[in-house]
Amino acid sequence: MALRAASSDVPKDSVGLSTDSKFQQELAGVHASPGLAGSGDGQAPIEVARRIAGQFVDGAFGPGFIAATATVPYQAAFEQFAAAAASAKNIQDLAKAVQAAFGKSPEDLAADPGFTSLYRNVRDTIVAVIILPSARSLALADLARLARLMALIVRAAAGDASLGQAGAIQRALSATLLLPAAVFPLRTDLPQPVGVGDLLVVKQQLKRYEPGDVANIENILRGEKRDKVNTHDLTTDTTTITETSKTTETTTSLDVTERFELKTEVANVINEDLSASMAGRSAAVAGRGSTTSG
Repeated sequence: MALRAASSDVPKDSVGLSTDSKFQQELAGVHASPGLAGSGDGQAPIEVARRIAGQFVDGAFGPGFIAATATVPYQAAFEQFAAAAASAKNIQDLAKAVQAAFGKSPEDLAADPGFTSLYRNVRDTIVAVIILPSARSLALADLARLARLMALIVRAAAGDASLGQAGAIQRALSATLLLPAAVFPLRTDLPQPVGVGDLLVVKQQLKRYEPGDVANIENILRGEKRDKVNTHDLTTDTTTITETSKTTETTTSLDVTERFELKTEVANVINEDLSASMAGRSAAVAGRGSTTSG
């Protein structure tokens, strides 16, 4: 299944999911007047859209949501029509397939209120699931298949001449689903590509070998086979040196102080003074004696 927002370059084979339902009108109002849609509570537009989708799932807009347990009307007829449409060649084959499966012409079936209501509910349910993925609906792939089949019936009822082109019907069975532009508006603030250019692919192909320098010449006998193998070794030497230096210095200081060191020093000085004094006296006595004897 392919989904994309509506844009200026709409794919040729596409199925629009826009409807005039009250549900999609409420969703479109989220972008038309964001201040009003937010009800002044500061909600982001995506949160408001999810709330509206939740209301649609709960039935606030009527029984339009196709739940996972719902039984799709005309289920068997759609299966029969899908098998016949896969091999249809033109619009006449489609008309016969619709008549055989539904018992009505494409024009009568497209105008049937039950068919119209189902077509609207299928598209609204796809939009609701895209906005609120937690909604438990019929498988999205099955809803997309129904939307394509019903769109093909509507085109056949309108007499779309393009269905007569080769492969047009088969392309319609895998058409791209276009999300409603009013609900999923395109952003205009995104950067635009500068331009589109040609893609140049350059391929290189070996044309010939050019003569070069002779690397080696060896003479061999006829019928002899010689193989030569050149081996190139790349060796990496890694040297790791670990140097450990350990220095230990021990300093021991021993000071011994005698208790009576000062007393001893004083005694020594006194003794030296007494010795000097006694020596002087002896010299004086000797002098006086020599004088008396004369």
